[in-house]
Parts: sequence; C-alpha cells; structure tokens
Amino acid sequence: MGSGNKEKRKRRAAGETVEPGEKPVKKGAEPPKAGVRFELEPDADRIFLDSMRQWDDRLAEFEDELAEVDPRTPKPRAGPVEVDLHRLRLEEAIWRVDGEIDAALASGRQTVLKIITGKGLHSGPGGGVLAREVHRHIAERYARHIQAMDESPSDVTVGGVPLRGHFTVTVKKS
Repeated sequence: MGSGNKEKRKRRAAGETVEPGEKPVKKGAEPPKAGVRFELEPDADRIFLDSMRQWDDRLAEFEDELAEVDPRTPKPRAGPVEVDLHRLRLEEAIWRVDGEIDAALASGRQTVLKIITGKGLHSGPGGGVLAREVHRHIAERYARHIQAMDESPSDVTVGGVPLRGHFTVTVKKS
C-alpha cells in the first residue's frame, strides 16, 4: 500500500500525471494519436438544434398517442364538474373558478361546471356575496367561451331567500 503511493507522489513531483489505469504522462505532452478525431461542420449547432426540435415534436405526438391508450389516463367525466366554494372568501372563490374554467378551456372539450356557492343564508344583509359576484365575474371574463349559464342564485329567490345554492356553466368546445 505504501510503496504505490510513494511512486505516485514522486511522479507528481516530477511533473507527471497519473490517471487510474493509465501510464504516466508528462505535463504538456501531446495526447496519444489513438482515438477518433473529427471536425464539425460550420452549421453543426443549427443541425443539432433542428434535430432536437424534431425529437420534441415526436415526443409530443407520442405523449398524445400514449394518453389515448394509457389506462391510467383520466377519462372525461360524465356529468358536471363540481366546484364547491363553501367557506371560501371571494378572492379564493374566483381563483378556484378561474382555474377550473381555464382547465376546461385547455381540454378542448365542452365542459359543464356546477358552481356551488351556497345560498348565502349566513352572509347577513344583502344576501350571498359569492353567488352574485362569482356569477358576475364569470359572465364578464368568460363571456365568449360560455355556451350557456344559469341565473345567479341570488337572482332566483322566494321571499328574499334563494331557491338554490348553485348554478351551472357550460364552457364551449374549443
């Protein structure tokens, strides 16, 4: 053990480098002539990047095909997607609804969302804020993407009490 290390120290001190499994080579010496040498074409970078783009396109196509065949891929849901907004503040509710509508738009399929706001019985004077404001937000922001939308629960009342605590929105197929 000791004699091998002494030899390596001597070689390093003499300006030689020792790589595992190789013979000592003096510093600054020419590399061995063995091996493959090649020159790159002037547009090698462009060719490489073009080939990588082609692989990206092929990978995207493969992923699409795999999604059609893969049994683990979620199937489109039968019935509406429920978005329950109970116990959320207005900002949180709008954020949640935006996320669901954006996901529906990204899917490219017609999607029915059941927006559950609650009746607003615990909201105090003026009624349910979520029902009124979330409905208004969807109508303004997503008007061109909406195929159909129920009235706001705050607009359908009997004796000032809403009849239902939800409304449905049908997002167009894109």
